[in-house]
Amino acid sequence: RTTEDSKIARRKALEIAFQFFQLGREGNCVDTVTFGLMIRVCIKLSDDDGARLKLVEPLFKMCAKNGLVGNMVTREMGHLKKSLIADDQLPREWTINVGKER
Repeated sequence: RTTEDSKIARRKALEIAFQFFQLGREGNCVDTVTFGLMIRVCIKLSDDDGARLKLVEPLFKMCAKNGLVGNMVTREMGHLKKSLIADDQLPREWTINVGKER
């Protein structure tokens, strides 16, 4: 496989992941694990730090707005070079719905 083929495959996998994520949102079925997995997918399949941040930042903001910043989300966010959160300073409203899903 060439590098270009690999880039195309990763881009396609990201598109598919976002399609499933959107279906989950439409069905009101997203939880802290869903956000954690999407953030992990974006980090693993993005080409560079700029692209990662561009994909992850809106997901994280949506997660925080929904009060679903749990352990998996904070762990995955720790893999970014530019941190968007300080682990010991999570506002309560960012975590208020963790464990209440479903």
